[in-house]
Amino acid sequence: MTDMRNLRKRAPESCPQCGDAEFEHYETGNPRGSGGACLDWLVRCRGCGGLWRAFAQISTVQAGAPLDWFGVESDARTAPRVEPRRPTAPPCPACRVELSLSGWAECARCGWLKYPTCAREKWGHVGGCPHCGFVYRWDGTTCSHCGHTRPTEPFDAQWRTDTVVSLASQMYESRDFSAMPILADALQDAGCGSADVLDHCRDEGPHVRGCWVVDLVLGKE
Repeated sequence: MTDMRNLRKRAPESCPQCGDAEFEHYETGNPRGSGGACLDWLVRCRGCGGLWRAFAQISTVQAGAPLDWFGVESDARTAPRVEPRRPTAPPCPACRVELSLSGWAECARCGWLKYPTCAREKWGHVGGCPHCGFVYRWDGTTCSHCGHTRPTEPFDAQWRTDTVVSLASQMYESRDFSAMPILADALQDAGCGSADVLDHCRDEGPHVRGCWVVDLVLGKE
């Protein structure tokens, strides 16, 4: 009994067109004819590039019958195989770095979080470091990126003027933190002299919902 693996690798002894004996094998079809299971061979001569095809019942070939090779102009099996497109995660909205599929909800570079509210519940707090600007998770006082320790000075309730609270509320609800420098001016007008608070507000950011200054203004801590 002829081994099926070897049977599928059959080729002409030599190319009927140029006489070369080197061939490239394509996938061997396995259709079923009226007389039983068949094999459909396709090879390309490495010398002249001609395509040669043979078709026969498996039982006939196993019995020793020679294959009758005939030339063909083309065959669908010679088309290049198109690899399926792998799904990709969208880039980080904050820094545009490519996210991984397993970590598409959090950016390892800038710390952007897709679900900051859920992250707050899971990790405790989400915000921007006043020292390095990295958006990060922290235990309440220390930046996990640069090690900066957050100031522990209390937030004076007198700094929560109507203007300050209004600005913080608008940024928190809209997620647009472009008014952070204006918040710094309003806090300073209200008597705030904390360099950490004011410098953080005037820093370029990135600022996101969970910003510790905005949370202090809104009494979220």
